[in-house]
Parts: sequence; C-alpha cells; structure tokens
Amino acid sequence: MLSLSKNSISETSDFNSGLIYQDEVSVVFLKKVLTSMNLKYKESNNKAGTLIQWHSTSDIQKKEISERVNQHYFITKHCKGMKAPLPSNPSLTELSCNG
Repeated sequence: MLSLSKNSISETSDFNSGLIYQDEVSVVFLKKVLTSMNLKYKESNNKAGTLIQWHSTSDIQKKEISERVNQHYFITKHCKGMKAPLPSNPSLTELSCNG
C-alpha cells in the first residue's frame, strides 16, 4: 500500500533509510517529519508493521528524523500534559517529562 501524499512516491528509487512502526501515530508523524523536510518517501505494509523509506542525505539527517519520531512517541505516551513537538521542530538534546 502506498501513501497518496504529494510527497510519497510509487516508483523504485534510491532509498537508503527506513523506519518501521506498528503504531499509526508514529507512522503519521514520521510522514509529517519527512514532508516538513521536503523528503519524498515510500510506504509499504508487512507483518512487522508499516515501513516508510526515504533517501537521507547524511547519517546525521537519518538520526535526526528517527529522534524526532522517537521523542514525539515518548512525549505523547509518557508525558501527559506536555505539548508534543511539531514535525518541523528539531529533536531535543535532552528529554524529560518536565520540559
């Protein structure tokens, strides 16, 4: 199944990065992060979850994308009352539920 977002692509491309999630919240947030960074992506589903693939320009960029999604998940699941970051917000160097 491919996403119908304007940033999704259906043809085979040179993907060098990918993340797989089982929860829809993380999948949606990852796609928003990639869109905010003007990165095209491909979405597919399998038994392990939803795989989103894209082309990262560097290992630093790949790590930044992963950290944004992980921090969003942590905040929404464990920090009740704390505002979740926007997809375009850079990841935090430190994270606690107190801000």
